[in-house]
Amino acid sequence: MAIEAARLSPSLAAAAFLARRPPPALFPFSLRRRLPLLRVLAGSNFQWTPQRNGRIELHAITTYKHLSKLLLQSEFIAECFMRRAYLTGFTGSAGTAVVTKDKAALWTDGRYFLQAEKELTHEWLNDVLPSGCRVGIDPELFSILLLWIDEIWGDARPKPPKEPTRVHDIKFAGIDVPSKLSFIRSHLTENGCDAVVISMLDEVAWLLNMRGSDVPHSPVFYSYLIVEVGTATLFVDSNKVSEDILEHLEKAGVKLKPYEAIVSEVERLAEKGAKLWLDSSSLNAAIVTAFKSSCDKQMKKKGNAGKKVEKEASSDEPTGVENGALNAVYNVSPVTLAKSVKNEAEIEGMKNSHLRDAAALAEFWCWLEEKVCKSVPLTEVQVAEKLLEFRKKQDGFIETSFDTISGYGANGAIIHYRPTPEDCSSVGGDNLFLLDSGAQYIDGTTDITRTVHFGEPSPRQKECFTRVLQNLLLIKELNLANSFGGISYLGFERLTFVPIQSKLIDVSLLSPSEINWVNNYHDEVLDKVSPLLSGDSRDWLWKNTRPLLDVTH
Repeated sequence: MAIEAARLSPSLAAAAFLARRPPPALFPFSLRRRLPLLRVLAGSNFQWTPQRNGRIELHAITTYKHLSKLLLQSEFIAECFMRRAYLTGFTGSAGTAVVTKDKAALWTDGRYFLQAEKELTHEWLNDVLPSGCRVGIDPELFSILLLWIDEIWGDARPKPPKEPTRVHDIKFAGIDVPSKLSFIRSHLTENGCDAVVISMLDEVAWLLNMRGSDVPHSPVFYSYLIVEVGTATLFVDSNKVSEDILEHLEKAGVKLKPYEAIVSEVERLAEKGAKLWLDSSSLNAAIVTAFKSSCDKQMKKKGNAGKKVEKEASSDEPTGVENGALNAVYNVSPVTLAKSVKNEAEIEGMKNSHLRDAAALAEFWCWLEEKVCKSVPLTEVQVAEKLLEFRKKQDGFIETSFDTISGYGANGAIIHYRPTPEDCSSVGGDNLFLLDSGAQYIDGTTDITRTVHFGEPSPRQKECFTRVLQNLLLIKELNLANSFGGISYLGFERLTFVPIQSKLIDVSLLSPSEINWVNNYHDEVLDKVSPLLSGDSRDWLWKNTRPLLDVTH
């Protein structure tokens, strides 16, 4: 058994620790850059407020009666669904916008304080929203009621993505679709359910061994999947389905229906008395509401108007109304755990993709170090573009796994910072440079962060860097000589193999075991990555994986 795990890069934390200033309790902003739209909706008045504990507390948000909209979105979505960004101009991947008749507000968390301050202009507004009012949001994406932003957006709204889907080869997937569907159906039977509605795009892609490109940086496609005990139905735009995909799905016994037909299919299941497995943490309100409404109608037809259709259950105790009544089980999707535990082919793909990515990064760092030392002028954007060139040369490269964070000096403290040609810094040798980047390969996804200094780091910089060393890990079962009570133990295996810059490490702060950890890691980096390199890049790797004590003496 192996489970993929990721930790917040401490090298990123080090840069932020050095440069950022403490966020105030409340930052006010207005969004005058969106004048045409905001003057219609909110008189161009906007307040920005950080969320408590990084969470969106909908119960605390009240808006002007019938005229307000609450906009939410997941981290990566297609451009045509970026309503909050269109409305506000704020491009962070997390945030909530509320618009009333004459005012508006934006909530986001601590990751985006600096970005919001940079993208939005300052203006103070207090007592924005009167209490006792209703919130209107898009039922297709998040919750109930309707959204009117699309009407204002009009013809300027980007078209929905139409890129074709593709089959994810079994040599990378490891398990075929019929076997995965059989696993899901066994869980349906165990929980007394007739069908499960799967709406998470990554779960649909994993379960059907398919990939797409509807969402930037993610190989997924907009779709729904309903798995029943005897059949399965994929709801997707037919323009995205090639002959290869049709054949792939037919072999697995999966039927196709239009993307828009998901609601009517849920209603059909309710009408025939099916017991549905619903993941309330991921399903949008349009589906849940359609199911409840249809169940209510059926109950009324049967003279059971006063009977409850279903009741919520805790995640570990799925229950529903029995005795033949229409009902649902609310529980975490059965795909979630199955997807998180990687099979041998997936583990092999993860390892191989990380090694190829490490080779690309070694070539990149070798190139960048030479350019900076020669005082060649380079912007943060040019650096990110060059890294992309090196990655594109690697087998199986598809795209980046997120926008590359290329931050020099204080910019490295801006979490999720993204340089633009119009607004970026030049990379030099006088300060820290942070690079947080990743790639989507056909056999795996990478995410690697490194902080470096091309000149002479200060003692303070070295201290901060040294105290936060860590990367990306594979969790696996360990074979130990002794185990207490027959209990199995879990351990870690490294996946990322890019050198940690030794000049930024204050060896005096490390224990002997910690020094051995760094040296052993660099030995492994050299052993695994050097066969993929040649010439200057291989020499660079050798120089940057020398033992720490060799470096200090």
